[in-house]
Amino acid sequence: MFRDKSKKEEVETQTLVAFVEPVADQARHAVVGALYLSKTSNRFFLRFMAYKNGKSQCIDSIFQSSEGIQPDGFSKGANFEIDCRNIDHFLLEDTPKGVLLTISCHEVAERRKFQFKHIFNQLTEFIFQIFLNGIAVPSFIPDHKCCLQFYPECNPNQFIHNSINLQPTRRIFETFEEFWKELVSFSESFIKLLFKRNALDRNDRYPLTAAAAADLQIFMDSIKEYLNSSPSLTPVTLAEFPTLFDSDGKMKDPASFKERAFYCGIEEAALPDALPFLFFLYAPDSTSLSRKEQDERLTKDFNTIRSQVELIKMHQLKHHRKLKESSFDVIHNDALRTDRDGTHLAFKHEFKTGMNMLVILLKVYCLFNQNIGYVQGMNDLFVPIMLTYLPKWDEETGDPIDDNGKVVDHEQYLPKLFWIYDAMMRNVNHDVFLTSFTSHSVEIAAKVMKILNKVAPLVVVWMKRKKLANLLFMYHDFIYLYKRSFSNVWDIWLQFHCSPDPTHWIVYFVAAIVLKTFPLFSTLPDVPPDQWLPKMMDSFPAQLQTLDIRELGRLALWFCENYPIKDEVSNEEKEEFKSEFFDIDWLKK
Repeated sequence: MFRDKSKKEEVETQTLVAFVEPVADQARHAVVGALYLSKTSNRFFLRFMAYKNGKSQCIDSIFQSSEGIQPDGFSKGANFEIDCRNIDHFLLEDTPKGVLLTISCHEVAERRKFQFKHIFNQLTEFIFQIFLNGIAVPSFIPDHKCCLQFYPECNPNQFIHNSINLQPTRRIFETFEEFWKELVSFSESFIKLLFKRNALDRNDRYPLTAAAAADLQIFMDSIKEYLNSSPSLTPVTLAEFPTLFDSDGKMKDPASFKERAFYCGIEEAALPDALPFLFFLYAPDSTSLSRKEQDERLTKDFNTIRSQVELIKMHQLKHHRKLKESSFDVIHNDALRTDRDGTHLAFKHEFKTGMNMLVILLKVYCLFNQNIGYVQGMNDLFVPIMLTYLPKWDEETGDPIDDNGKVVDHEQYLPKLFWIYDAMMRNVNHDVFLTSFTSHSVEIAAKVMKILNKVAPLVVVWMKRKKLANLLFMYHDFIYLYKRSFSNVWDIWLQFHCSPDPTHWIVYFVAAIVLKTFPLFSTLPDVPPDQWLPKMMDSFPAQLQTLDIRELGRLALWFCENYPIKDEVSNEEKEEFKSEFFDIDWLKK
């Protein structure tokens, strides 16, 4: 580990790479000397040599000397020479007295600390050379923002081609913080080049994770003020809901209503009144009269489609070009698996009201939106809406009940539930997503990586290196819109629908999730790249539970404002989806 230069033995000649002087040994302030980075044909070494008699000397003469280097290595105040592969990390702290450098090694409890306060840019060049030679990378340790994590297999022959072709454009700095940001920024370009040239494939233990964590921390620090400056708002309550409208029933301030719902949410009891506005089933400028007329029309439309569902014969399904013969069977089977933990009484009984309602709603939607038909899992998306409008159920009879325990006529709720569901799907473009959820999931992942590559590119390199950049472990959540991943799905869904860009919000939201979970899954024990996906499948759901939904929303909003997604065709240019689009002539055949 340490080299004993006091013994006379033949050793390979070392070449000086960089040095920094004078540095004061903090264990014994009277000991002043120089730190050297040197190399042989296959090793890098770090050496400390004290000045003789405390006086500055010629760097070359000190470097060539081996006097006083002891085999124990880290004795306080003593000279040492250590193989860089045995160094764990450097901690760098900018203090009023200068930069404090703490050196930690593997298998050695002792730490050496050195103070440097003279030619600042000599120190920055010393650190640049450590990075450029593939010896260490910028890292992040809580409470120590500036850290270098050393590569345990560093070798002078590994990255020489890359370091020649890519050099920092700036090497003069006024402050250490300024230098550190530049080092992290340069590490992005350098490590991306290593990845592009497949150099990381040959260096599995290269501290990419540490570099990505530092890259991420720099970005998060840069937007900390934004994340902490949310407006001071309150949730929308049931008691105040009527006051949000004027005498004609028109909402006074739709923008404020959406903003409060986004940042603070809505009281659970107010959701039935609020959802039609949040999902844009009702236009923001609609009146009480126009909404009443709309409800009557939509109820009629729903009942028409429902009657058609009840008339469908199996042979008609078989010959229909869009609907599959098995669609209704799949709906029934999926409905039986709804709420498998059994916490909701609505779905406890197989042939009772709750289950029957769900089956009817799914079949009607299957016929209504034949571009999708039915996709497994859509039953789960209906559940929060059903339970919002009918929260209480009789345990024995399986019927919905009011606060007094009286059975509620569920039939009157079916049209509202259906059109709320349809509006929810369309408002966030989920109806389009489900037409081909695999290809659309790939698109979401690509858009997420594109955004992250602009703010924390080394996180993207890490994801690609672990074969996780396709976000396959998240596809389940893409389909369910995180309904199964968070205890209160409405906090998530209100952000989706009240955001400035509901159509693309899932991209911004997923980007926020990746950055917020990276510190967690980057600490998992490393495995070969082809084993990371099953590891993430197992660990990711639990990691999601640790996240603050409000923080995710603010970070997603930052992405939305700074890196908006622009599709070739805007929402306004898309053909409006109409309930009358389907042709029912096939039912007569």
